[in-house]
Amino acid sequence: MENMFMEFKVTFAKAVRIERVRQDVTQEELAEMVGITPQYLCKIENVRRTASVEMYVRIAGALGLRLELGGSGSDESNGQ
Repeated sequence: MENMFMEFKVTFAKAVRIERVRQDVTQEELAEMVGITPQYLCKIENVRRTASVEMYVRIAGALGLRLELGGSGSDESNGQ
């Protein structure tokens, strides 16, 4: 489960950075939109900090990204 959350954080960070740059939004601007400091956003984008679920949703929403919950499609309970 921990590994899956780390994978989410890495994927989320990459998606946020790509979309933020694509939309020509600075870290400062995005941080202001979601009510955090640019330093905190930088740490989230560099996977050096874990945010709350609410914050992940707010960041994604500010950029028009969709969060999907779920695994990679494998069923860990039966070893697949």
